[in-house]
Amino acid sequence: MSNEPTIDGNIDPGLQAELDRIKKEKAASIGTPNWSGSNKLVADGAYVENGTLYFVYNISSLFGGQPTFVSYAATGVTPTQYKGNWGADGAGNQRTGPRIGAKPTGLVIDGGNFALFSLGEGDPARGIDALPDDVKLVDLIDEGYRVMVENYSFLFDEVDGEFPGLELLFTRIGQGLAVTVQDLQNAGIGANVSSLKLDYLNATIVNRDSDNPFTYMVNGEEVINQKYVEHYGKVQGMLDKSLGELGFDTDLFEKENKLFYKQLLNVLVKGPISPTLMTDFVGYVLGQEGYEKPDDQAITNLFSATAKQIKDEQFTLSSGLYANALKAETLAIKKIGVANYNNLDEGKKNEIILMYNDSPDAASQMLQAMFEDFYPEYAGKNLDFASVKGKYITPWRNAFGEAPDEENTVWLEQIGKPVTEASKAYMTNAYETGNAFFNRKVASSLQKALGGVVIR
Repeated sequence: MSNEPTIDGNIDPGLQAELDRIKKEKAASIGTPNWSGSNKLVADGAYVENGTLYFVYNISSLFGGQPTFVSYAATGVTPTQYKGNWGADGAGNQRTGPRIGAKPTGLVIDGGNFALFSLGEGDPARGIDALPDDVKLVDLIDEGYRVMVENYSFLFDEVDGEFPGLELLFTRIGQGLAVTVQDLQNAGIGANVSSLKLDYLNATIVNRDSDNPFTYMVNGEEVINQKYVEHYGKVQGMLDKSLGELGFDTDLFEKENKLFYKQLLNVLVKGPISPTLMTDFVGYVLGQEGYEKPDDQAITNLFSATAKQIKDEQFTLSSGLYANALKAETLAIKKIGVANYNNLDEGKKNEIILMYNDSPDAASQMLQAMFEDFYPEYAGKNLDFASVKGKYITPWRNAFGEAPDEENTVWLEQIGKPVTEASKAYMTNAYETGNAFFNRKVASSLQKALGGVVIR
């Protein structure tokens, strides 16, 4: 709380001028305001070495309490000029920093110029505006940093009694630059690190909310983390391409396996699997024939460990109910089909989700009853949409040359009818709509039957 005098209501101009003078003198008494670099996040400590003033941030809690600090050299202010004044934040509050003391003992990491942690104007995707004195560097990077320890152990490797990965990490943070493969090679760490791993690191290194790397909070407003958006989209494209190469309809796979798809993507985004191994890994996880066991034991071990991560992947963003909602949707699509599920009103969907949250068995029974209402010909046969749709996919593929869109009404109308009748209906539709695959197929059959070229 400020000790400056305050007066309610209108203030006499003369008195206001006096208060302003007192405030100005107070600020001047504790050092030079607005020195170059004073727009940084307030440091935890300050020390002088070889005539240069250094500011230091305590991040020991990230290392289990082991004394660990990040420092950078002050610019625009000498040791004699600095007396604790860090200038005002964006709200006009004066910020008071630490007095000069002894250099801390422990690991002191060079943090570069720490441009990243500046206040005021700048790149909103990297800057931090109007932070009060009680916000610490360790608070800003805590959760994201713990994730990095888990996913980027090579940054914490000791080389000749030093930790070059840590210095590299914080130097690049300070400079607002990406960590590169060349950086790792120069530091003697990170052999065979996936390019996607580095992309993820660089896209999330300065994120202030590890649960939601898509956004930053700047002055109370959400700002899109464009780097992460681009990285996420790139990996999702790779995953979808791999699913296609393995013979899956990507859109349908995602619809029918919402939770698993999100778990798989969320793990792959972190970069444990290189782009060249992506299809092999997806085939391995899905148990596709020919992909069950890689030839190389090291790759097998990598695939096995990463597959376990997928199972363990949690969604903390919206609580456990979110994951259950995805599981409920997956069950519903299996039981009644994606088209029938999507056609339900939101109230019915919520009813299914809430029931699943209380009892998956009860939700399954309700969905089974719904399936038998949609398709009474299968009532009492212990079947569901997923178990009967296959025999209608083949005749559709024979007519159109591709798997059906499972929300296509022409395809859906034949579910439950004899397969021969369904096949005739699909071929009739293909003929009437002038389907190119069907026409080529018919022409080829006629050519073979007549022994020559068919002229249409």
